[in-house]
Amino acid sequence: GDGAGEGRAAADGKRAVIELYAIAEQPAPAVPSPLRAVPAGSLIAVCGPADDEVTPDALWQREMVLEGLMADRNLLPVRYGTRVEDEAAAARAVQERREHLAAALERVRGAVAGNGSTVPLDVCAK
Repeated sequence: GDGAGEGRAAADGKRAVIELYAIAEQPAPAVPSPLRAVPAGSLIAVCGPADDEVTPDALWQREMVLEGLMADRNLLPVRYGTRVEDEAAAARAVQERREHLAAALERVRGAVAGNGSTVPLDVCAK
């Protein structure tokens, strides 16, 4: 193959991984760097670099990012620590669950954000 969708090796030889932050509908939201909006059909996976160190500050930063994204769109926050190999894997995981995720987005349409609920996107188990 052309290598598209294959994991990239990190400098230390470990597999590269990214963390899923949220699922949203198209069009893609503007996301702060270093996050990326990864198209997955009619949905978007908001992803960022995986951080192995869990600190109160890291959790607070994640919450602030999610609240900022929720200010102008319907969003499904993904459970903290949900990781995939790369952006192609993120898009596949969302596509495989598109119907369920689209229905969940419809349920939260117009709801008040910040209730602390997240969507379990069990992509690491595959």
